Amino acid sequence: MADVLRPGGAVFFRDYALYDMAMLRFHGSQKLGERLYRRGDGTLARFFDEGEVRGLLSDAGLLAEEVAYHRVSNVNRKKGLTLRRVFVHAVARKPGGGGDAGAAGPG
Repeated sequence: MADVLRPGGAVFFRDYALYDMAMLRFHGSQKLGERLYRRGDGTLARFFDEGEVRGLLSDAGLLAEEVAYHRVSNVNRKKGLTLRRVFVHAVARKPGGGGDAGAAGPG
């Protein structure tokens, strides 16, 4: 993704974070790796932390402008449940482009 991004262009990232309710529901037999789990339908779920996301962005040559956890509580009043979700959110930019990255290019 970083290779095709224009200088000054931005990448927005949001995915599951460590200790999200989905991670906490997995059983030990579903764990495939440190933060990798197999869902019942055979697909995989991966859970990130801030440091890992910063490292991935840096390794791709992007400058992290923001990396933070976002915690959201969704309430299902009918069932009386509070669903606590945790996401890691990041904004990164490709170096260069000097000027307003949001401005339209020539032409």
